[in-house]
This record gives sequence, structure tokens and C-alpha cells, in this order.
Amino acid sequence: MHTSGCRTFYKTHASTCVLTCAMICFPEAIEDHAVDSATCDVYDSTFNKNRRNYKLGVFVYITRDGRTRIKAITLLLFEDQPSFACVLRWYAEAFGSHPLTLITDGDYALHLAIIEVLGTYFAAWCHILCVWHIAQLVAKHVKHIFGAAVAGKRGGGSDKRWNKFNRGIWRMAKCSDIQSIPNLAAEFEELREMIEELGTSDLASGPIEAVLAWLGKPGKDDDNWGTLWGRR
Repeated sequence: MHTSGCRTFYKTHASTCVLTCAMICFPEAIEDHAVDSATCDVYDSTFNKNRRNYKLGVFVYITRDGRTRIKAITLLLFEDQPSFACVLRWYAEAFGSHPLTLITDGDYALHLAIIEVLGTYFAAWCHILCVWHIAQLVAKHVKHIFGAAVAGKRGGGSDKRWNKFNRGIWRMAKCSDIQSIPNLAAEFEELREMIEELGTSDLASGPIEAVLAWLGKPGKDDDNWGTLWGRR
């Protein structure tokens, strides 16, 4: 990919002059966006940091002829709301508009930055959470309570209960409308009841209170239901 003609942005700390975030937008992507701005962008960052403690983030999109292209890359010292907000504002400056559809991993700071910069959900654009990332976080915070399943053992009663719980999560993901789930509260309550039943039957592999607190309950603004489970 050619680097000439790239749009480059950066921000430094006011007192230390340390680079806090930077973004490079590639010219081919800028040209493509000018022709067709109705693309679906995926934004994700590396799991680990480099030796300077920066995380690399990548905006990726699919061209009309089916090619996958890198639209822009970011370097973030902190994955916080102000840094993500900077990135989204730079995106609009470089490409002339915000992404029409954006898929992310459900990071809560990024979620807040999207609301701050792009406004109300589903007004003229769409934010979609990556269900795979959400499922990984659910497993991280919930799966251990089911005992044997977390150790990878197969065939036990604990496995069956975890599988039922996990199917409930994926049912919500695959069968829900992108804007809302009519029976959202009932779906959440069914999942919570599974955890509570473990606790009352003494089958839980540890205290259930922390799991219930993390699982949470949907509020009036939780049309994007997976946001609750995007918390790390």
C-alpha cells in the first residue's frame, strides 16, 4: 500500500509532549470513500502493546469488487474515551464523513466515544458489536461458575448447563433485530435465573454474586444489548 498522500494526525500530552494517539489514513481508501461512503468498516486493535506501550488499531473495509483493504491505522497509548473520540473525529476529517456502519469489539470506552462523536444510535448510521468478542467476554466472566466446563471436561451436568446458558446468549445475538429485542428483559431474566438456580442448588463453582453483578440488567437505553457485556 502506498504511503504518499496519506493523511496523518497525532496528539501529544500537553505537559510531557508524549505522543498519546496517532492515526494514518491511506489515500486509496480516501479515494474509495469519496466514491462510495456507504461502506461497512471494522475497527479492532491488537491484544498486546508494543515495547513503547502503544496499541495498534486498524480500520478495515470491503471494496465493491470484494477486496479487503486497510482504511486507516491508529496508535493509542490509552484505550480511553478521549483517545477513541479523537480517532473518530480524525476519521471524519480525513474521509469527509463518519462511517455509515461500524463494527467494533464492544470496548465500553469506545462505545461512549461513538455516542459522543456520532450521536444517537441508529439515526443515520449503525454501530454493530462483534458477537464473537462479546461471547469471549461472557465466557471469561461467567463460564467458571459452571464448574467442570471451564476445565474442558465433556459430558458432565455442568457442561450441559453451560451449553444451555451459552445457547441463550447466541439466540439473543442471532435472532434479535439490530435495533432492539422486543423481549429483551425476558431474555436477560432467563439467563440470570440459570445462574441463580446454580447458587440455590449448591452446584455453583464459587459465589454467584459477582457473576450476577457483571451480567447486569438491561436499562431503558440498552437497545444495543451487548454493550452491557462489553465491559472488561
